[in-house]
Amino acid sequence: MNDRRPFLNAFVLAVPAALGTWFVAHFVYVLVSSGPGRAIGLVPYMLLGAVLFGLPAVIAVIGVVAFPAFLLLRRASRITMASTLAAGAACGLLLRESVALLWAEPELSYVPVPVALAAGLGAALAWWSSWDRRRERSPMGRGTI
Repeated sequence: MNDRRPFLNAFVLAVPAALGTWFVAHFVYVLVSSGPGRAIGLVPYMLLGAVLFGLPAVIAVIGVVAFPAFLLLRRASRITMASTLAAGAACGLLLRESVALLWAEPELSYVPVPVALAAGLGAALAWWSSWDRRRERSPMGRGTI
């Protein structure tokens, strides 16, 4: 039971990390592409969208895609930072496309790819940095006999 707790906590931490990273990345993207007036004007809409729309979507992707991918990677091989970041980037892009298709909102696929990648990578990095700190103290790596 104690072995499960660190990675479950890491998945819980990945949710606000994904939303926060998306918010900052989208703000910076709009700031650079459209200017400060447009970026500041979008802040209330981005906050509302993050809470009402982004939170359920991120929880769904973590539950349906990221958690099963973690279980598969853990059984198949050693989990590395590279595999974690690749899975995070894939989840960010998958969320961008699946929401547009499943909710019949094609304009949602116009979320810029760099923003979707940044959100996925931010969540993956937060997950990686909080996942099972005990493995760093162990002289032998995870899965060694």
